[in-house]
Amino acid sequence: MKEEELIAFFESKGLRITKQRRALFRTLVEHQTTLLRAQQILAFSKKRYEKTNPTTVYRNIELLESFHLLHKTSDQEGTFLYKLICAGHHHHHIQCLRCGKIEILEYCPLDVLTKLAEDKGFTLEDHSIELYGYCPKCKPTSR
Repeated sequence: MKEEELIAFFESKGLRITKQRRALFRTLVEHQTTLLRAQQILAFSKKRYEKTNPTTVYRNIELLESFHLLHKTSDQEGTFLYKLICAGHHHHHIQCLRCGKIEILEYCPLDVLTKLAEDKGFTLEDHSIELYGYCPKCKPTSR
């Protein structure tokens, strides 16, 4: 997703594009292949516009999430991580339990899960798949 697309979307909703919001958008666009903690988003945004307010960043994170423009997941400690959603590119992540490295998994079993939910009488609205393991560098060696 491009910064211009975020700006156009917000303007279409009647929302102003402030310097703080622009700094946040640039941060998210430049790091869109990385999962970031809210504190990291704030720190990167402050580098772009030093008057960036923490409350404004957190409020905009919630707003972006409510518009389904921001993916929210959590690490093994339960800390929330965020990244822009790539249009038409649904995927999941796997995180190393030792070093915290995160990799993108291109596969999603959503079709199978949707069928399983329907078999139980449910209509699937959303899903979250969190995978944890050890990366090649951190994999425990067998004794």
